[in-house]
Amino acid sequence: MRTVLPKDVNTTNTTKGKVPAHGLRVYVIINTMAGCSDGVVRTLRYKPGVVIADILESQSSVIMMVEAPEQQKLVELTIEALASVEMVTEGVHLMPARNYPASMTIANNSARRRRKWPCLRHTEN
Repeated sequence: MRTVLPKDVNTTNTTKGKVPAHGLRVYVIINTMAGCSDGVVRTLRYKPGVVIADILESQSSVIMMVEAPEQQKLVELTIEALASVEMVTEGVHLMPARNYPASMTIANNSARRRRKWPCLRHTEN
């Protein structure tokens, strides 16, 4: 994965510069016109609510994550970001994520995996 990051970009560019405690997220795969991925990433990183914008291995696809404190705001921010690159977009795949508290730790995830997937009990400490 290639990352295009101008020097002055804030990598946690969420609503009002703060990461919501219980933020809603949507991941978006954007298929771009050939040669436009770098510009799409640069444009998206300056949009409110866009937390991640990276070029995928295919070179003509970008992944973006948008985060907001409530569903209506998430929809508005996602539409605003997509509209800013609409002229060079050939396709879009939206993948909403479940709403988990930002304070969830990797240790909590590991314990949940062991409960959900008993086969992992033998491979994790």
